[in-house]
Amino acid sequence: MAFDPLEELLGTARALRAVLLGPPQQRVRLALTGLSRAGKTVFATALSANLLAAARDPRRLSRLPAAAEGRIAAVREAASEGTRAFPLADAFAALAAAAAWPRPTTRLSALALELEIEATGTAWLERETGNTRRMVQLELVDYPGEWLLDLPLLEMSFEEWSARELLRAEAPARAPRAAAWRAALGRLDPAAAADPAAVAPVVAQFRNYLGACRE
Repeated sequence: MAFDPLEELLGTARALRAVLLGPPQQRVRLALTGLSRAGKTVFATALSANLLAAARDPRRLSRLPAAAEGRIAAVREAASEGTRAFPLADAFAALAAAAAWPRPTTRLSALALELEIEATGTAWLERETGNTRRMVQLELVDYPGEWLLDLPLLEMSFEEWSARELLRAEAPARAPRAAAWRAALGRLDPAAAADPAAVAPVVAQFRNYLGACRE
């Protein structure tokens, strides 16, 4: 294959552009977590609203250089891969209609925004590489912070966790609150075939017990 000085130069320019300007496409995942009523859903909704409006009104995010400099050309909602979509439209409607807070996080969801940003670099590099914009996909992963409390379970078997919880339920501060749950548990035959209807009352009492302890 014959040596092409122009093609070699353009290849060098593309490599140099990647160093100076970053890759033309980038994916950033941001995890949002916190306990109930911490404001995760409201934050995701507010951030999305301001990013979607940043292309029209740079004052929305004046502390974000790309917005303040007017380099955000477009922002649009994109599909999130493999995760339940964050209900952005419903959250906007809740705030706009009755000024009500969006529904809180109860399960894992993700919100993906695709940002088209004007690159900063020498005009020659941008012109020669034929691409003056970068595409950044920002994915906000919203999940209940209570899940963080379950991380120690990764190092325990179900039997170990069960024994620990039964022992904790005997503590003086917990025993009165755990009485109904332990009574329901005592009526359950662990050797019987799985029966969701029989387990449901035990689950409900365990939830009530945890709620009482939290209160």
